[in-house]
Amino acid sequence: TGVQTCALPILKAVFEDASRAFSFRKETDFEVFCAGDVVGYGPEPNEVIKMLMDRNAISVGGNHDHVVVGKWPDDTMWHLAADAARLTKQMITGQSHEWLSNQKDMEIIKHSSHDHNSVTIVHGSIDNPQSTYVTDTFHDADAFESMITNRLSRNFICGHTHKYRVSRGKYDYEATIQNGWPCFDMSSFEDISNMDSFWVPSDMVNEFYYSINPGSVGQPRDGDPRASYLTMREGVDGSFLFSRRLVEYDVDAVAGKIVAAGLPRFRGCITHQQIRFQKFLVVCT
Repeated sequence: TGVQTCALPILKAVFEDASRAFSFRKETDFEVFCAGDVVGYGPEPNEVIKMLMDRNAISVGGNHDHVVVGKWPDDTMWHLAADAARLTKQMITGQSHEWLSNQKDMEIIKHSSHDHNSVTIVHGSIDNPQSTYVTDTFHDADAFESMITNRLSRNFICGHTHKYRVSRGKYDYEATIQNGWPCFDMSSFEDISNMDSFWVPSDMVNEFYYSINPGSVGQPRDGDPRASYLTMREGVDGSFLFSRRLVEYDVDAVAGKIVAAGLPRFRGCITHQQIRFQKFLVVCT
């Protein structure tokens, strides 16, 4: 309550929606995770970061975050994104800069009662956390192989593409033994993005590796302007239940703030798909 900026109502709407989804009395009864790009094109980066800090949110670093704090040069981006990053640099406070600078490239969520099941969070891919877009099964297989090599979890969550996508594939044990490196049965891969809810079984019984992208809060690129995020519930058997949520907010008001802040206007105008605050949220019990 009492929030007057345009960035905060988006996150508040997401948190309120998650509270309703979980039937929680308070918005602080769940954990918040973010797959990077907390800043970039948004007009109120400090307010967004403050809300995430107040929630003790865990966020990995995205390419826009890295450019804003100077970890990456801005010539790694196309010119309008670089212009937005330079303006954002002038806007952020020392506290916001420190929070962004402390983001890791990778975070791991462990099941609270089953250590053998976990989810790895990155912005792009496992091998290239800020650059690679995971868009197809070949990217999935590369990521899965890296997860085995680095002894990470079977499941990973990424952002970067701004599109909801879920894919899974089976590990090929015989081919791995034969070739001497991790191999996957490419014929087993399937896109299950048509499912808004899906179970990820415990590692002890799970045949599949999962690649998950919850979409975007603020700048979707799938034609739907609503904020897209995932909730994640823990099963008593060590499983995870993921559910996609879509939340409406006042897009025109946010667009007005972007114009007022002097941020770049793509194609000469602000559209419902060109508003960005935060890559995505994963809300966990």
